[in-house]
Amino acid sequence: MDDLFEIQHANIIMTTPEKWDTMTRKWRDNSLVQLVRLFLIDEVHILKDENRGPTLEVVVSRMKTVQSLSRALKNASPVPMRFVAVSATIPNTED
Repeated sequence: MDDLFEIQHANIIMTTPEKWDTMTRKWRDNSLVQLVRLFLIDEVHILKDENRGPTLEVVVSRMKTVQSLSRALKNASPVPMRFVAVSATIPNTED
């Protein structure tokens, strides 16, 4: 069964960056992704991880693209998508 179909009535979706990457690769084919209003990234420090960091970077970039294109096409919700990143450890706050 399609994962996006399973979550269509969810108010909260909790997933790993890897799973969200898989679920949203064809986001243009599914308007459900465009309904996300809060994109919360826990453990943002994994950006520095050579294995998981690139995937997290890709999903954040994809969600920013979804937001930008929705605005450009005037399909945007009156409530814009918010991005929140949290971490228990941040080695260099200047980055």
